[in-house]
Amino acid sequence: MPVISVFTVTMFHLLLWIGSLLQVSSLHIIHGPSNLVKNGQPVPDIRKFPFVAHLSIESALGTSVCTGSLITPNHVLTSAHCFNHFDPKALSTVEAGFLDPTGPLPKGSQVRFMKKVWVYSGWTPEGPHDDVSVVEVNAFDLTDYVNFINISADDSFVQPQKPVSILGYGYTFDTDQPQSLQVGHAKIVDRDTCRQAWAKGCLPGSKCSLNCKGVTGIPCNFTITDSEFCTQGPSGVTMGDSGGPLIFSHQQRVQVGIASYRGWEWGMPVMWHLLG
Repeated sequence: MPVISVFTVTMFHLLLWIGSLLQVSSLHIIHGPSNLVKNGQPVPDIRKFPFVAHLSIESALGTSVCTGSLITPNHVLTSAHCFNHFDPKALSTVEAGFLDPTGPLPKGSQVRFMKKVWVYSGWTPEGPHDDVSVVEVNAFDLTDYVNFINISADDSFVQPQKPVSILGYGYTFDTDQPQSLQVGHAKIVDRDTCRQAWAKGCLPGSKCSLNCKGVTGIPCNFTITDSEFCTQGPSGVTMGDSGGPLIFSHQQRVQVGIASYRGWEWGMPVMWHLLG
């Protein structure tokens, strides 16, 4: 059984490498105002979002689920924390073209084994910063059901109150069981508001307060940096949505963030890693 190669790289080299992938794959860089989603709606047709990928990651703890996005035919962008317990000797997969990865293979679906995982060297499980990874697979065939998403080279339009769309395979509001791909909606909130909300939701010692509704052990003694931003609104992310794309529509649809740190179910903003 082949062993999946795992690499750690600096953020500069990771972003530089991603940029080279985009050029090699003729992915358009857009310049300009550049766990099922909780409280979202089922996506009726995967062809609306053919870039969304479902990651089945094997570890000593079993199989975990993350969401990702195809940024080239060979590469999937997701969160680094998805690989905290990753077993490189096991066969982990990326599924694309699926509304419900737990059901039978639908028309247009494709599955690839993970070959390599690139994780930013600054990532640690103790905090939310630099939560970025790239998975390499054998190339997906590009179709109406499976395709890649544009990434913006300009984040100047990521401003408070801008509407964005959230996509993920995580848990729904009403159940603990993962089901089909969901889409939700939120708005960007300014960093100061996000910092204040998280500060109020944390007790000394880096544990959640009552805002977390009984959930303990969630690290929250962090500062939101310029590499992160937050959203709040009717929809949020939860288990299984990690690594999923945050989408902004400006002239055409672009990905502006990666789902990193949940907080919606505790009344706090969701934190995203900023692309661009």
